[in-house]
Amino acid sequence: MDTRLTGIINEGDTRDLKDWIEKVTGASADRKAELSDLKGEICRIRQSLESMQKKLDHIEIILEKVGE
Repeated sequence: MDTRLTGIINEGDTRDLKDWIEKVTGASADRKAELSDLKGEICRIRQSLESMQKKLDHIEIILEKVGE
C-alpha cells in the first residue's frame, strides 16, 4: 500500500527514517568536530604570525639603530 495516499506509516518506513536521521546527525557531529579542529589550527597560525611580527618589529628597530 502506498503510504503517500493512505497516511499509514509502515515499520520499514520508520526504520528508514531512523537510519536517515542517524546519518544526518552523525554527519553534523563530524562537521562540528572538523570545524573545532580548524578553529584550533587557525588560532595556532595567528599566534605564530604574531610571534613572527614581533620578531620582525625587533629586527626593524635593530636595523634602524645600525643605520644611524
